[in-house]
Amino acid sequence: TPYASEMLAGPVDAQGQDRYRYPPAFAQLLWPLAGLPAGVAAVVWLAVQAGCVLAAAWIALRMGGARGAEPLLWAGATTTLFMPVFDTLWKGNVSGVMALQVALLLVPGALGGLALASAALLKLTPAALLPAIVAAGRRAASASLAALALAVAVSAAIAPGAWLDYARVLPNLLAGSADYATNVAPWAVAERLSGSDQIGSLVRLASLVVAVGSVVAAVALARRPGGWPAAVTFGVLASLLAPAALWYHYLAVLLPLALFAWPAASGI
Repeated sequence: TPYASEMLAGPVDAQGQDRYRYPPAFAQLLWPLAGLPAGVAAVVWLAVQAGCVLAAAWIALRMGGARGAEPLLWAGATTTLFMPVFDTLWKGNVSGVMALQVALLLVPGALGGLALASAALLKLTPAALLPAIVAAGRRAASASLAALALAVAVSAAIAPGAWLDYARVLPNLLAGSADYATNVAPWAVAERLSGSDQIGSLVRLASLVVAVGSVVAAVALARRPGGWPAAVTFGVLASLLAPAALWYHYLAVLLPLALFAWPAASGI
C-alpha cells in the first residue's frame, strides 16, 4: 500500500501532510522510480512533467488549427512562461500530467475517452466529465469506461489491500481542512478578504452550484456537432470548482484550453 498510517487514522488536512494521496494505480505506475535516489527521481519527474506540458501545448495548438513550425515555438514559450506550470514543476506535483490529459481530451472519440480514463485514475475530479463523454457518443464512452474498468481490475488484482486502504483514505481526505492561505478556491479567497466564515460558506455553495451547472452544460454541449471542446472546458471548470482546495498549480490544466482557442481567436 502507498498510504502512510496517519492517512488511515483520521481526517487529513489538504496541506501539510507530505504523503501520497492519489488512487493506487498511479503509485503502481511510479514504482520504477521508487528505487532511485530522491534527487535522481525528482529530476526524472521534472523531465516527465515538462515534457507533458510541452506536448499538451503543442497538441492543443495543432488541434486548434495552428500549422507549421510556429506552434512548437509557441508551445515552448507558453510552457516556460505560464506561472502555474512553473509552480507544478517546482513542487513536483502532477498538474503537468493533467494538462496533457486535458489536451488529449480535446480529441473526440476513443482517444478522448482514454484520456479521461487516465485522468480519473490519477485524480477523481476529472470524473466530472464522465456524463459528457457518455453523451458524446458510444465510441468515446466505451473506450473510457472499458479502460477504467480494466485498469482498476488489474490494479486491484496486483494490490487489493491498497484499494481497501484508499476506501479509508478518501473519506479522511474529504473530512480534512482546506483553510490555508495558499488555497485559491473562490470560497477561501472570499473568506480571507471578508474575514467572514458565513461569506466563505455562501461562496462555497455558489461554487458547487456552478460546478453542477457546468457538468450539465458539458453534457448539453457534448451532444452538439462540434461542441466537444466547449464541453471539455465546462468539465474542467467543474473539476476545479467542486473540490474545497484549489492550489495555484492546478490552473496548469487551463493552458491547453487557452491554446486550443488561440489560433481561431488570433487568426494565425
